[in-house]
Amino acid sequence: MFCKNVFKRGLACFAAACLLAAPCASWAEQEPAPQDQAQPAPAGEDAAQAPQVAYTMEAVVVKDKASSSATGESVIDQDLLQNLPAGNGSINEMLKVLPDIQFSEDSRSSLTGGEILPPNVSISGGRFYENNFSIDGIGNNSLLDPAADNPNTMNDVPGHPQEFFLDADLVEQIKVYDSNVPASYGGFTGGVVDATTKRPGLRYSGSVKYRTTRSDWASFHIGGGETGEYDFEHSDSYLKQPEFEKHEFAAIFNAPINDSMGVIGSYNTLWSDIPLRHLDGSKTQTRRNQNFFAKYAWDLNDSNFLDISAACAPYEGKYFVRNAMNSDYIIKAGGARFLADYTHAPLDSGPLKVKLSYRESENTRESPQHWRLWATTDTFSWGKINGSETSAEGGFGDIEKTQKTLTTSLDKEFNEFDTWRIRHSLQAGFEYEQTAGTFTREDTTYVYKDARISPDIICDDDCFDAVAYEQFFTTRNVYPEDDAEANINLYAWYLSDKLDIWRISMTPGLRVTVDDYMDNVNLAPRFFMTLDVFDNEDTVLSFGANRYYARALLTYKLREAKKPFYRETRTSYHNQLTDWELSSLSGSSTYSYSELDTPHSDEIAVGIDQALLTGTFSAKYVSREGKDEFARDYGPVQSDGLRYFTMTNDGESSHESYRASWEKSWKKHFLSMSCNWQESKSSNPDYDTTLEDDETSSQIWYKGDLIYLSELPAANYNRPFIGKLTYSGKLPWGFTFTSHTSFREGYLRIEDTGDVKPLPDDEGGVDPITGDSLATEAAVYDEVQYEDAWIFDVKLSWTCNYYRTQKLTLSVEVENLFDEISRVGSDSEEYEMGRLFWAEAKWEF
Repeated sequence: MFCKNVFKRGLACFAAACLLAAPCASWAEQEPAPQDQAQPAPAGEDAAQAPQVAYTMEAVVVKDKASSSATGESVIDQDLLQNLPAGNGSINEMLKVLPDIQFSEDSRSSLTGGEILPPNVSISGGRFYENNFSIDGIGNNSLLDPAADNPNTMNDVPGHPQEFFLDADLVEQIKVYDSNVPASYGGFTGGVVDATTKRPGLRYSGSVKYRTTRSDWASFHIGGGETGEYDFEHSDSYLKQPEFEKHEFAAIFNAPINDSMGVIGSYNTLWSDIPLRHLDGSKTQTRRNQNFFAKYAWDLNDSNFLDISAACAPYEGKYFVRNAMNSDYIIKAGGARFLADYTHAPLDSGPLKVKLSYRESENTRESPQHWRLWATTDTFSWGKINGSETSAEGGFGDIEKTQKTLTTSLDKEFNEFDTWRIRHSLQAGFEYEQTAGTFTREDTTYVYKDARISPDIICDDDCFDAVAYEQFFTTRNVYPEDDAEANINLYAWYLSDKLDIWRISMTPGLRVTVDDYMDNVNLAPRFFMTLDVFDNEDTVLSFGANRYYARALLTYKLREAKKPFYRETRTSYHNQLTDWELSSLSGSSTYSYSELDTPHSDEIAVGIDQALLTGTFSAKYVSREGKDEFARDYGPVQSDGLRYFTMTNDGESSHESYRASWEKSWKKHFLSMSCNWQESKSSNPDYDTTLEDDETSSQIWYKGDLIYLSELPAANYNRPFIGKLTYSGKLPWGFTFTSHTSFREGYLRIEDTGDVKPLPDDEGGVDPITGDSLATEAAVYDEVQYEDAWIFDVKLSWTCNYYRTQKLTLSVEVENLFDEISRVGSDSEEYEMGRLFWAEAKWEF
């Protein structure tokens, strides 16, 4: 209701402004004075004609481009962020203009057009959860099972690599490192994505924005012929979303307080409605992400600056279990963060930066407490709707997972000094991070199954697990109430020295990390050098050799602390129910932690930046070898009746990429072209892949051989060649046009053909743990050719300037303009979304 009221008021203000505003200025008059360069009014000048009073905070220069060099650092500035086709508006979606970044194959799937979570990205071959995401230099990584994505898991909650889903409207610039990452960054084996939020400007200003799209504005591409299209159109699962509506509302207000301080505040919400079939009717699932943000900036004097910011970014998804009665549940994520950022930058010394941050996030489920799988009868008849012998009811119980992190950091840049003919620029820093994770199930959850029809059974009228004279449950899994905790204290020190001699610049560095989880001392050497061949920056050669260490996850430590579920059975005696008893087949799986090495990646990077055709041409080669990476092993049954998943260092990976790019900015235009060839190999797609062969692993047929599913090569984030072209230009009469074109080379991928083949006679049987019958046949996998794909996204905006700084901007975004049919994902019916329109209206004042 709050969001709807704000939205209505915003539209009312927007409409009033349109009616009262003066006619639009001509195109030649539409370039307003730079907002962040206002100066105090000269003495005696009429205040009505003078600019707003400015305070002394340094103005931000907007370059309207995305610079990407062979050094490994790329920057996307604010103007390009505003002009790019935004999709759902997340920071991750803005990264599509940069080379050596690959998105998940299903990130723009036609099947799930209503989802709003940021897409997962791989940087320089790293797994999607192995990046360092940070906001204003403070981490934004979730350590609570970031690879989990199934909302229907019985004893867990889906996670995401990021704690907070920050909207790109709040970002001043995005800095990305895909190689040669400075020693001041750690906790990754992929890349670094550091977003800098907006700082208060120098005058009163603000904006109100509304965007929307919907399934009626989309072209769906669905495989599987008529059957696949019918199943999609009549879907009752969040995995197939034939209808959706998305709406985004945003408001930002900037206010200087006096000559030296100011505040900026904003609210943004993106929500999606997804109608689906449910039993013999329909029901709407929803997704909502909100951003509350405020920053206070105080320039104490010419050399001391203080920024204090606070943000709250809750996410909520409402689901139901397909074919189940009374099964609505809610998934919550996101959280809140606070940051105090102090900079001491005297003229006679390098700056000292001190940051203190606290953040708290959650992955939580609110659900009916128990799950009951009734036998379908006249009493429990809804199973007949889909021809099932069972009628499901309920949910999997409430679960709360939290992550609380306290961070403090100091970074010092020292004055340059000379020794012999070498100029030194030292930088040193220290970081301390304390992270606490919790897993809480407040009440025991029962999963009832194996209902037995019994017309003579006697029980109370309010009996929860039986119906008098009809049926009762003979088996239940018990998920006991639980309260697990895990803590990690991490310390990091780093030192680097930029050495300038002649035309050569070298930056050796070292980052040392220690944490009380892995209990390892990790030394990560960094080395980067450049040669300015002609001493005019027209031709610069670069070389880097670096080691990066991953971050310790709370996932396994929490799993180890959790109580395992167990199984109980019962029967009847003289038409009376017997007591529940522990089953002789009650053994289940749990987790055991053992001391491990910290996963790391060794990198070699060679590149050149060359001035060419009034632009910059860059070429780079990157090689990485990932070692001691996390995987898991599944051991035999122990004396306590349990089998243990154990984390191991058996994972490994490799990545090679060759990249070439050219970019140019001139007047009101920006053009960037890049192509990237890469090959990534990995022993396991994530830390939950079991590398040891055991009877719990899924077996498949491939090329006539019976193998385990985990033995197949990687099938995601592995397109061999990608080309990108981005153009943004300000045109006459207030128009701005931005396009992003990408070419993805086709490749062979190993997939399920839909066929099955019997297992050998010695396979199958009965699972010794659960007592369930094992499969007697296995799926047949084969190579599937994915075709080349050209995807063309555009955004066209028209801006009408009104009195002084007031202006109206109307925009249309089109994703996949030419409605390209592109196969993606692992499902034979899954294709990329076809042509999709977004409409936007924005009022600035």
